Amino acid sequence: MNPVYISLKMMRIPELKKLCKENKIRGFSKLRKQGLVDLIFKTLYPNQTKVLKEELKEPSPEPIILKQEPLPEVEPLPSLEIKVDLFPEEPTEEPTEEPTEEPTTTTPMKPQKTKEQFEAEYLTLLKEKMEKINIKAEKKKLKKKEKERQKFLDLSDEDVIATINHLIKKIYK
Repeated sequence: MNPVYISLKMMRIPELKKLCKENKIRGFSKLRKQGLVDLIFKTLYPNQTKVLKEELKEPSPEPIILKQEPLPEVEPLPSLEIKVDLFPEEPTEEPTEEPTEEPTTTTPMKPQKTKEQFEAEYLTLLKEKMEKINIKAEKKKLKKKEKERQKFLDLSDEDVIATINHLIKKIYK
């Protein structure tokens, strides 16, 4: 491949446009990068353009052969869905049979919550969150009031007197 062509391809678009302006090449403003490279190369190196076209037409020396192999068959995975009942119905009293075999050691299961217990926990968490939000809002209000108070305290005596005179004029109008 021609080294000049490669160096042109490595340049950025503003650099290519500047090169076109410097060499007084017309019709470059609406071209994209590849068009700019081709236009500059054709204009500045017309005798090398034919050689470049021949280089681009030649097939690659080593043809690439793609092998098509069938994919191995794979067994589909069983479903991994787990269904959880958050509000189970209370069990009805039915006679249960005692197991004849000794049970293996298992981890004890947590008792499931009733709908009322779940709702009560949800409400307490919601109340806690609302309290935190209210506390943050109150803190913001206090900070704002403190800033206003500080601004008032930072006023000079002249500003205070001017403000009082302004208020007196408003009252007695």
